Amino acid sequence: MKRSILLSAAAIAAFASCSKTEVKPVEDAPAQISWNAVVGKASTKAMINGTKYETSTSTSAPSFGTFAYYLQTGDWAVNKTNGQLYIPVSEVNPSGAAKLVWTTNTPYYWPKAGSLTFFTYSPYNYQETAGGQIPVNIVPNSGLAVADYDVDAHQDTDFMVADAAVDKNNNESITDYDGVPVVFKHKLSQIVGINIQTVKGGALHDYANGNDGTTGKEFETGDVVFKLKEVQLKDILTKGKYSYATADHTSDGWTDQTAEKTYVWYNKSAGENFTENKKFELTFKTYDNNRNDYLLVLPQNFSDPNSTDTGVVKTSLDIVFDILTYNDPTTFSTQTVSRTVYLYDMHCDTHGVDTECAINMNKKITYTIKIDLDNNGQTRIYWAPSVVDWEDEAYSTTI
Repeated sequence: MKRSILLSAAAIAAFASCSKTEVKPVEDAPAQISWNAVVGKASTKAMINGTKYETSTSTSAPSFGTFAYYLQTGDWAVNKTNGQLYIPVSEVNPSGAAKLVWTTNTPYYWPKAGSLTFFTYSPYNYQETAGGQIPVNIVPNSGLAVADYDVDAHQDTDFMVADAAVDKNNNESITDYDGVPVVFKHKLSQIVGINIQTVKGGALHDYANGNDGTTGKEFETGDVVFKLKEVQLKDILTKGKYSYATADHTSDGWTDQTAEKTYVWYNKSAGENFTENKKFELTFKTYDNNRNDYLLVLPQNFSDPNSTDTGVVKTSLDIVFDILTYNDPTTFSTQTVSRTVYLYDMHCDTHGVDTECAINMNKKITYTIKIDLDNNGQTRIYWAPSVVDWEDEAYSTTI
């Protein structure tokens, strides 16, 4: 999701003395700073959808945070160490009715000489009830950091950061707003679906051949039915440090991830039939309607499950399902199958490179686990008949 924010305002200053009054022309008046925000892409509930930060009224979008540095001369890339803090960490809110502007409670104005560089993040406060201010720290003359972000505790907060808006000296006009151009980028990711499918030859397949036990569709010998019992996302890391620095763009990201947690995505001890005996599609809300459709997760690298190093966290999807194999219309044998699918393997197999064995930022993730009883004919039961040859034997007697 992308977001852009502009701050716009104009002020006319009049200066008077006892001998004469001078009225400054509009173009020489100090212009108030405003913001122009757009967004990458978001999801549901507290998240912003699409690329526009604000859609209608001032209550439909959260406020965001900003701070800015001033340079008298030079540009930020070369002279950032000379920067002076111009705007401390401040909350930016929408204002106005005819044309919405984004601005701070305390008005700030563009300098008459030099330039400003802005750092901006969203939202200013956690979006959970009584969540409080997100503890963003200024990294002097460089960027920002959040020392200990807990994604498990803040499932309604779509944490975003914009690339620094460097060397600015006036409000800019963009589609939605006027002000400092700010494009927000999502710094977390979401798992939006875990799908279980039965396949044959790579395609969805009903191993009961359309039979479901109803009149006219009685089960026949060899029909196979699947029932899902449990899905868990096991040992995913939920706390970490986020940092962004203009000195080194590779620093935009997460480190020091800790606090593994297991999420029960789905759990029914009796098992529930697959839809059309072929698929089970699960959002995080499927099992518990009080949840969000998505699970916000911390970007993180996965460890090789074959590692023998102590303390290695091996994040996985653990599933349990029953396989019912019918031997007549009413009786069947039951297998209970438990499988562990490591996310390291799933991500590496999909991307084919070790660097992608990870959850990266700004991703909407769907995992699909396929159950193939046939495996291209390799796991179908076949018979290998042979015959034990007759043994020659002779008997005789004398009388």
